[in-house]
Formats: sequence, structure tokens, C-alpha cells
Amino acid sequence: MLNEPVIFGRFIVNPTQGREYFEIYKKISPDSNQYRCLERTQTALGQHFLDFLENSEEALPPIIDHYNKVFKYLDKDYLDQTKIHTTMDFITRIYENLSGVHPFWRSTFNLSPVLTSYKWYEFYYLREYMNFDASDITEADRDDKMQNYWEQVRKNIMHELKELEEFQNFISSMRNAVTFCLDYSSFPEFSKLHTQQRAYLYQSHFDSNFMRNQPIQNIFNLSDRASALNPDRKIHFSNNNDVMVSSIISNANYYELIKKTKTSLDFSALAASLEKTSIETTTNLDITTLEDIKTICLYTFSLLVSNNVHVRPCKNCGRLFSPYNRKDELYCSRIQTNSKTCREDYYDKQIHADELIRYYRTAYKRENARKQRNIINKPSSEKEFTQWAKKAKKALEKAKKGDLSFDEFKKILDREG
Repeated sequence: MLNEPVIFGRFIVNPTQGREYFEIYKKISPDSNQYRCLERTQTALGQHFLDFLENSEEALPPIIDHYNKVFKYLDKDYLDQTKIHTTMDFITRIYENLSGVHPFWRSTFNLSPVLTSYKWYEFYYLREYMNFDASDITEADRDDKMQNYWEQVRKNIMHELKELEEFQNFISSMRNAVTFCLDYSSFPEFSKLHTQQRAYLYQSHFDSNFMRNQPIQNIFNLSDRASALNPDRKIHFSNNNDVMVSSIISNANYYELIKKTKTSLDFSALAASLEKTSIETTTNLDITTLEDIKTICLYTFSLLVSNNVHVRPCKNCGRLFSPYNRKDELYCSRIQTNSKTCREDYYDKQIHADELIRYYRTAYKRENARKQRNIINKPSSEKEFTQWAKKAKKALEKAKKGDLSFDEFKKILDREG
């Protein structure tokens, strides 16, 4: 089953509630088409998209540089196993680095044409075809297949490198659009405009091709919210052909059912079973390729624009965020290294800063009073106070930034350090 991903991502949007979810699924076993949900994150509408742009803009350039070096290392020799394995180790490492940047990337490389071609190359190199009826495959055939698939690997590496370079431009373009069309803190002249009006200005004056003729494909999905929240649920992965066939079968069953004058199906019981069930309409987009990521970015951006969602920098971490509950929120819901949300972290910093300032003011008054008492008998008192005040002010700034502990700060102000 080389055409089925081992891992894929599912992006789920509920525009009505202003919520979105991202799920990672992994195949239960190599021979199964069932997938288990490994993780699920819930955010405000657009937050996955904003994080993806910010994380990728910083991380992508060095990864592309690394990929360029791998490209220069490429060799046509399909029999040099040392070079081939070194090349593929580099490629795998690049995929791992990208997967750590954002979950969107993690979902895209299992069906990479590079890896798919290389799996076929290994299929013949390791003679795995011997496990099947392969009596008609000669050594010359094997050699031709290996040469052909390694050439495909090389071509796919060149194509993927070009895709990533184009992606870098795409991300830069999307960041510009977000700042111009959605960022509440930018362009105060536009504060009274709807985001659609700002997007129109952006397209009219700065990027005439932006969001034009973009193929956004999505599936509208009706699901039971309770079952959707089950962390260990299992699903089947299907392509469009599977969906078409199942629809035809479903229609046949339905028409057969309604033709019957007597049916064993109890419609009253069916209706009663759903009376207390909450059903939500969501848009589901599965990620298995790089193009899927672009689709999600464009779709999310269009939702943010059409719903007049303004994003802004978090007052604590400075990163853009989409409001979760109220439009005037100042803090994002990201978890910081101290395991606290930005809101909690900011308030803790404020409390800490207040304690520092209180201690600083008390020490300042004490030292100033000491100077006044000794200014006649000790002429150096003024100079000593000035030196202490400079040192104390520097210590206060360092303590506010977290470069000094509270105890270290106190020792400096109390002339103990």
C-alpha cells in the first residue's frame, strides 16, 4: 500500500463557533486502512495558520540551504550504495527538521514522491520481489528498474527543492497579507474598515494576483461532536474514487429502502436516538502533500477575512494571535516554557515587577535619607549615593528581565553584593 500515508493530518474548521482543530492520524498496521488519532489541538479560528506562517518563515531558509547542499551531492550512479544511503539520510533528516517546525509539515512527507520512488528502488535492490511470483524478472530487468527509480528519486528531489523555495515566497506573501488585511495593530488608518475592505485594498494596490484562481477544495462534514472528541477514535482513509463509489452504493440502498411498502426500519426510534445528540457542521481538509498546506492557508485566510477576524500581537510574547473568546483580547493562549499561558505569565511578571519596584523605592528612600544625614560630616556621601543609584537602577532592569533573581537583586540594593 505505497499510495497510502502512514501518517496524515486532518484540519477541521467550525466557522460558526470560531474554532478549529488539527488532528494527526497514524496507520494502525502496514496492511490496514484504519488510522488512529494520535493528537488533537483546538484553537481559535486561524491560529494554526498564524503559527505555521511565523514558525516556517524563520525555520525554512536554513532547511532549504541544507537541501541545496544535498542536491549538489546527488549522483547519477544508482549502484553506489554509500552515496545513495548518505543522500537519503540527509533527506530524512530534512523531513524530520521540517516536521518539528509545525504539525502541518509533519503530515506531508509520508507520500513524498522522493520517498515513494526510493521505496521502489529498495524493492528491487533488496530483491523483495522474490517474495512474490517474480520468475519473469531477470537481473537485467532488476538493474533497469533500479536505474529508473533512482533517476526518479533524483528528479523528485529537484522538484521538491523547487517546491520548498516557492513555498518560502508563498509564506512571505501570506505574512504580508496577514499584516495588511488582518493585523489590528498595523495601519491605524484602517481600524474602521472590515477585513474584506482591507483585503480588497491589498489585492488592488499591492498584489493583483493574490487569492485569485486558487483551487480550494474542501469537504463539508456532519459529525457527532461527542464522538469527534474521543481521543482514541479510529477512522478509514479514503480517496475521492472511494467516496464516489460509496455514494453510488448508498444511493442504491436508499432507493431500495424507500421503494418498500413495509420496512423493518423504525424511523421513530431513529429520530428519538438523535434528540439529545449534538451535531455540528465542519469543514474537513486532509493534509498529505505540500499543496494541501497551501490550500489550508488560503482557506483559513479567506475565512478570517470573510468573518472580519482581527489578529494582533500578544501583549506578553509579541506573536500574532487570533482572539479565542473576545475581540479585544490582549493575550494569546500559547503555553510558555514555565507551563503557564501568556495571560498567566504576564500577570506573574507584573506582580514580580511590582515587588521589585516596591523594594527599589524603599531602598532608594533609605539610601537618600542616609545621604542627607551624612552630607555635612561626610562629603563623599553625594557621590556614593549617585553610584549606588546607578547600580540599583541597572539591577532593577536586569531583575525585570529575569537576569537577576530577587535575592540577588536585594543583595545589590542592600550593599551586600
